[in-house]
Amino acid sequence: MNSWSQKDLSSFINDEAIKIEPFYADGQTHNTPIPIWFVIQDNNLYIRAYSGVNSSWYQSAILQKNGLMTAADKEYKVTFTAVKNNPELDQQINQAYKDKYAGQEPLEGMITSVPMQATLLITPKS
Repeated sequence: MNSWSQKDLSSFINDEAIKIEPFYADGQTHNTPIPIWFVIQDNNLYIRAYSGVNSSWYQSAILQKNGLMTAADKEYKVTFTAVKNNPELDQQINQAYKDKYAGQEPLEGMITSVPMQATLLITPKS
């Protein structure tokens, strides 16, 4: 699995949100850009679907596993990987959301079980 460079992570850190575009079933056409909150934990980039695993973009990301991401005014080809059954990591990601988005809506909703079940790791595609 590829990982983000420190330079990339440093350029993302001040962004409020990134835009993701999971591919459709043909593997080439991508979704409309979706602005989404993200966090960096242990040099990895994570996102969550607020409405959970039934979210249409989440389903596209899980099924196709690839897409595009725009962060720090740069477009990247990325891979989406589901993060499942890791309570310790879930809590670390929750804390990262609290630290980054303190006082913002819908923070409290992002750290509940529904979005936690729809956590994705985003990695650069080689």
